[in-house]
Formats: sequence, structure tokens, C-alpha cells
Amino acid sequence: MKLFRLLTLAASLTAALSNTQAKDTTARLMLKSDGPADIQVIGNSDNAKLIDPQAKAITVEVPANANQWSTGSIKFKVSADTDLRLRLSSNYTKTEEKWVFIDNVKGEGVQVENPDFESAGANGPNGWKFLQNGKGKAVLLQDDKAAASGQGFVKVSHTAPVVQVIHVPKDTEVTLSFSAKAASAK
Repeated sequence: MKLFRLLTLAASLTAALSNTQAKDTTARLMLKSDGPADIQVIGNSDNAKLIDPQAKAITVEVPANANQWSTGSIKFKVSADTDLRLRLSSNYTKTEEKWVFIDNVKGEGVQVENPDFESAGANGPNGWKFLQNGKGKAVLLQDDKAAASGQGFVKVSHTAPVVQVIHVPKDTEVTLSFSAKAASAK
């Protein structure tokens, strides 16, 4: 009986530690305009938090849980035809590098190339570019049991994001959504 209680306590502590590590982890979708176009936010999903919106850059943050995928979205339009940089990453923290899985990047009113990270070349997922500003490196993964959709997904951090340039026509309402899940650093 004591062994059963110890095993139960150990399992509870492990689950609590896992939830604590993922508790402050969020996934970010950032849009940035380098041209003359301003970005106007029309709305976002209930679980998506808008972070310091500006005319040329917007960021939306979605909680990332280690146990299940969550989906967030943002709706916007631009003041002129433009190319926007779509950047997917985790949140920034001073103490540790947070990692998230990203999948199922959908666009309404705009085309997102390879939204499920299904096709890949020698340099990673087609249509996407891995950036690296820190110690870690973004990774393309293939696992139909672990992916939110299909079998491909990426593991990214704040300093190791994945980026794609998307073309957005003037005054077109665009909705971008994505699925995220907390990942371990390993």
C-alpha cells in the first residue's frame, strides 16, 4: 500500500512539474510590414492575446499546453498591397528558452504555402525559412500521431523561429490561424 501511495505521489509531482514548466509557455504569431502598408487588427480568437500592436507589426500569443494542441487566430487587413513576414515562435523569457510545436497554419483571404509542414527539402519545410539567433535550432518533425494535422509540424523557440513571406492585397480581410503545443527543450 505504501509503494502504491509513493508511486501515486511521484506521478502527481511529475504531472505538476510538467504543467509548471509549460504554464508560462505561449506560441506567437507575428506579422511585420517593411513597406508602406499599415496592419489593422479586426479581431482575434478568445484565447489569443494581442501583444503591443503597432501599425507595422502585430503579435498574437496563444497559451501552449504540453498535453493538447490549442488553436488561435487573428483577423486583419492592410492599407496597401504588401508582403508581410509571418513569424511563428514561442514567447520570450529571460530565464530559459521556451519551445513549442506549431502546425496547421491556415489562411483565409491569403495563401500560406505548406501550412501543415508536409513537404520538405534539404533546408526544412518548403515555403518556410528557419532562423537561428540563439543556441537552439528549429526542427521539422514528421509524426502523424503527434501532429495536429497531417504528419508534419515544427518545433520552434523565440530565438529559433520559422518564417514565411505572404502577400496580402489591400483592404482584404485576412484570418490566420495556427495550432500550438508546448514542447520540451530536448
